[in-house]
Amino acid sequence: MYGFYADVHNRDSYDDEGATIVGIVDAFVPPLGFGAGWYPDYDFMSFHSWFVLDDIVGHEFTHGVTFDESDLIYEGQSGAISECFSDIWGEFIDWRHSSPYDDYACLRWLIGEEMQLLLWEPPVCPPDPNCAIRFMEDPPLFGQPDRTGSPLWDENAGDPKHLLSGVGSKLCYLITEGDTFNGRTVEPMDEDLEGASMETVARLFY
Repeated sequence: MYGFYADVHNRDSYDDEGATIVGIVDAFVPPLGFGAGWYPDYDFMSFHSWFVLDDIVGHEFTHGVTFDESDLIYEGQSGAISECFSDIWGEFIDWRHSSPYDDYACLRWLIGEEMQLLLWEPPVCPPDPNCAIRFMEDPPLFGQPDRTGSPLWDENAGDPKHLLSGVGSKLCYLITEGDTFNGRTVEPMDEDLEGASMETVARLFY
């Protein structure tokens, strides 16, 4: 995760000033308990051991970048943008590291797919919502909206930050991979430059 931000964005740690990166595993840290989270008041990450995965660690680290870099309020649509950013960089960071699931194209855009190692092998295709957290390629499969006009769009939901982030995640998928969606065909960025699309998209969001 440090390497991705350094190589692609020339950024030195989450604060761009070389701050020490601190992560705590399997400690009950309120208010998140044993989940996974970034604590902006103290600048550290905390994880249950199940969540120490490339994309989830990259996700939480990116919250540190977002809190340091922007004035996004962590609630509502603003919070959803923060969550979307974290999923984008978490997934791209995940791509830089080998995984038992690299050969399964249907799992490419899952967040937390390696948790399946703790459940069963081989992995499930198409993705099973019980085996990962979110699916950027097809957010509705995991109960998230993929556009503001989706029947799943609900700003009054109990957790709109994580729910509404599916819209930005779908956008990231479309401009990285290209696909047909909502009656339109979207071409991927830099499709003629092998391996360039992911870094180009990351720079765009950055």
